[in-house]
Amino acid sequence: MVEIKPTLDNKDLKILFELDKNSRIHISSLAKKLRISREIIKYRIKKLTSEGIIRNFTTITNPSKFGYLIYKVYLKFQNFTKEKEERLNKYILSNKNIFWIAKCDGSFDLILGIYVKNLMEFNNILLDFMSKFSQNILSRHISNSVYVDIYRREYLNHGKSERVTWGGDFSEEKLDNLMKGILKIISKDSRTSVVDLAYKLKSTPKTIISKIKEMEKKQIILGYRVNLDLKKIKREYFKAIIYFRNISHEREEEFKEYCQKNPDIAYYIKTIAEWDAELDIEIENFTEFNRLTREIKEKFGDIIKTIDTVFISDEMKGELNIVQNLSPSYDKPYPQDI
Repeated sequence: MVEIKPTLDNKDLKILFELDKNSRIHISSLAKKLRISREIIKYRIKKLTSEGIIRNFTTITNPSKFGYLIYKVYLKFQNFTKEKEERLNKYILSNKNIFWIAKCDGSFDLILGIYVKNLMEFNNILLDFMSKFSQNILSRHISNSVYVDIYRREYLNHGKSERVTWGGDFSEEKLDNLMKGILKIISKDSRTSVVDLAYKLKSTPKTIISKIKEMEKKQIILGYRVNLDLKKIKREYFKAIIYFRNISHEREEEFKEYCQKNPDIAYYIKTIAEWDAELDIEIENFTEFNRLTREIKEKFGDIIKTIDTVFISDEMKGELNIVQNLSPSYDKPYPQDI
């Protein structure tokens, strides 16, 4: 059966653009901003969700505020049977420290994003993984993510490019149980209302609002956005692996400014690895991806030695959600005066 892809009009794209800027925006505010009735807004969001264009509404939480280091493991396989793949998938999906899983074509077959408190914890996770799957691994590469610049999806509505930075300098913040409960709920559904949060957490709306504002002020919460099925909006997901040469701070800043202004570049990832940076790119097709990388080489050939290509064929797990291990769970009672 041929899959019929949904057709998006300008109203859909405007709604998606605003939700990508702030997925917690109230329906009334969104309707006023876009000059579309509340009923139409509600209907279209429901339709975009039911059709799977919007996978879910997510909260961007900052790993550095939890004292987490972010590592990624890049794998190329050999002698990989269907049975072994199923065993691998079960293992990585059940590991709570693995927050991002991407199946790939190109330089790698699989990329795992892992958050840990220290290098020893990462070593133990890696040893356990290798003890189970090393016989099927042809090559393995490891990177440490210094920070990630997240750009709003400007291509949805040709809006002004905005950026938040995920990671960076450590300043671990203390979270009370109510904050943890809020984060665990809105990390899965950022549109959960204050009233529903108060009911689930046995608190009051006023207290919930205060706690959310406090976490936003401390940059524990960096923002709210939508997780999209890119294929259903006629986009493909590529990763450009960047190797620098003769790099200076000033020239790198110019390159980052270029990346922020380019509507197809979704993330700029600064790494400590064999390479220096990664660009996550959401673009129409491979031809356009090649055009973009050629343009990057022409404009920044003095600092870019080479670019490797990775096509992300399936993002099995990935919402920058690093709060899934927080305890206690939110189904326990929370005093209203916490």
